[in-house]
Amino acid sequence: MTLPHPPQNVPFVSVIIPTFKDSEALAVCLQALHQQTYPREQYEIIVVNNCPAEPLPPSLPLSANTLVEAEWKKGSYAARNRGIQVAKGQVLAFTDADCIPAPDWLASGIQALNQSHRSCDLLAGNIEISVPPLVDCTAFELYELVQAFDQEQYVCRDRYGATANLFVARRVFDAVGLFSEELQSGGDFEWGRRATRQGFSLLYAPQVRITHPARKSLDEMIKKTRRIIKGHNTLMRRDLYPSSRFVLAFFADLLFPYRSIPSIFSNRRLSQFSLKLRVSFVSVLIRYIRAFYRFKFTLRYQLD
Repeated sequence: MTLPHPPQNVPFVSVIIPTFKDSEALAVCLQALHQQTYPREQYEIIVVNNCPAEPLPPSLPLSANTLVEAEWKKGSYAARNRGIQVAKGQVLAFTDADCIPAPDWLASGIQALNQSHRSCDLLAGNIEISVPPLVDCTAFELYELVQAFDQEQYVCRDRYGATANLFVARRVFDAVGLFSEELQSGGDFEWGRRATRQGFSLLYAPQVRITHPARKSLDEMIKKTRRIIKGHNTLMRRDLYPSSRFVLAFFADLLFPYRSIPSIFSNRRLSQFSLKLRVSFVSVLIRYIRAFYRFKFTLRYQLD
C-alpha cells in the first residue's frame, strides 16, 4: 500500500492521549505515533496521566516531541481537557492509549480536513477492531469485530465522533468550550452535539484509520455496557439525550434481536456457521445486559 504524502498545507497538530494505568498499551500507541509519515517537527504528543499517584514507567518510548501531563480529577474527559489546555496545535487529534494509529493517520486526517468540499471543523476517522485469527477468538472478540465502534453511524445519525479517532480544529474548542468533566461516559456525544448545533461541520473519513483491540471477556463487556448506559442515563437526566430514545431502546433490547441476528449471519467476516452462532449468542446476552442496566439506572434516578 502506498502511503499518502504529507499534505501541502501542514498545520501543527497536537495529539492528545488520556491514560489510566495502561502503560503497556500506551507504549504500543506511542511507537505507532513515532512512526507517522507526517513531519515530526509539525506535531506534538501530549500524554495525560489520569492516575498521577502512579507515575508512568521510565521505559515508555517518549520522544523529544512528547509531553507528559498529570490530571488528578478522575475521568478521561478531564484528562483530555488538560491536554487541550497545554496544546499548541492548530488541529487537535484525539486517540486512546489502547489504540494503534496507522502510519498515515495524521497525514490522512489533515489531508481529509484540507480536501473537504467546504471548510471542515471536525473529522471522525475509522476505528477498526483488531482480533487474533478468527479460530482463536473468544465469542466476545468476534462480537466486537462485527458490532463495535460504528463511527460512520455516530457521525451520520448522532452527529458526533468518538474520541478514539477524532480531529478538531482548535477554533472549535475556543468557540464551544471544553468537554464536560462531570461525565464519565458520553462526553464525546455531548460535546459533538454541542459543536454541530453551533454550526460546525463534521465529516466521516474512513481512510483515517486507527485500530482498537477487541474486548475478550464477559467481564470486560459488562464493564463497557454499564459505563455506556450510565453515561446515556446521565445525559438523559440533563436533557442532552432523548428520553424517548432511551425508553425505546430498553424495550427493543427486551425483544428477540430480529435485526442483529440476520446482520450477523450475513456478515462476510464470519465465514463459519459456528462463529455466527457464537456471536448471535453474545448479541442476545448483551441486549439483556443493556436492558438490565437501563432499568437499574432509571430506577435509581427515580428513587433519588
